[in-house]
Order: sequence, then structure tokens, then C-alpha cells
Amino acid sequence: MTEQQKKFILENYGEAQTNSIALSIGVSTATVIRWAKRMGMKINSKSSQFVPTMKQAKFIIDNYGEIPCRVIADELGLSISAVRAAARRMGLKITKEQLAELKTIHVSQEMNPNPITPTTKMLVCRYSYNGDSPATIAFFLGRSVDQINTILQECIENGSYIRYNLFGR
Repeated sequence: MTEQQKKFILENYGEAQTNSIALSIGVSTATVIRWAKRMGMKINSKSSQFVPTMKQAKFIIDNYGEIPCRVIADELGLSISAVRAAARRMGLKITKEQLAELKTIHVSQEMNPNPITPTTKMLVCRYSYNGDSPATIAFFLGRSVDQINTILQECIENGSYIRYNLFGR
């Protein structure tokens, strides 16, 4: 811990969210808590909880129970436990039916080795047009989020995004 990091923690711990402090000084939330304990600071469990941004909260609300937590976590750059804890604090629950459906989705951990075809591009554009996030599309097509974003960008630039969604119905 540098003197600058120590000073920042002393000035902000208890006033700002722990995850915000961690982000500001370039360490994990757990590291901030551990350092605060070493400095003799009282650890408030509320200040150590992850608090999602409005965008993150909306994404969790829209997708919790619809796609696996690991996909939500990957999309938001969070841990799976942070997603689950935030969902629990927001009162979100996964029904037995949703859990059963999530368990039946078998997408290989390996990315889809098949080439990207015009059909793949059409599916990506249609799913995106219907409001699915790149992470959701990537999950269901067995592709990476980067591949999905690249496909979308290419289709938007060459005009096929409009063609697939407006004229292909």
C-alpha cells in the first residue's frame, strides 16, 4: 500500500462505497477492506457491499433468471457473487421454472469454431434489434462478446443491419 493509497482510504472510507474507493486506487474491494482493518478502521458491512450503478442494476433486473449469472457477471465485469448479492438486495428471485430452463441450456465453454456466415450475422442483427444484449447473444450463439460486437459494427457500417431487420421480415 502506497502512502497515497493509504491517505485516500483514510479520507474516504465510510463516506464512499468501498468498490468506488477500490476503483479509484486500482485495487480490489477486498484489498481496501483488508487495508482498512490493518489501519484499525471500523469495518461497516454496508460500506463493503457492492452497489451497482443504474446501468448495472437495470441489466441485472432485465436479465436475472433469463440468462446465467456468469454471463451477466461477464457483461458487467463483476463477480458472480456480486451479481447474486445485488439481485438479492433488489428482491430478485429465480423461479424453479427459470432455474430448470437455465440448467437445460448447454453451450460449450469453447467458443463456436464454425465460421461466421451470413446467417450468423442475420441472427446477431435480429437479436440485437429485439433488444438482446451482446452478452446474451454471445451466450446463445456460442460466440465471444467481442465477436458479436464486431459483427454488429460491421453490419451497421455496411447497411446489412437495416436490411436484416427492416426488409428481411
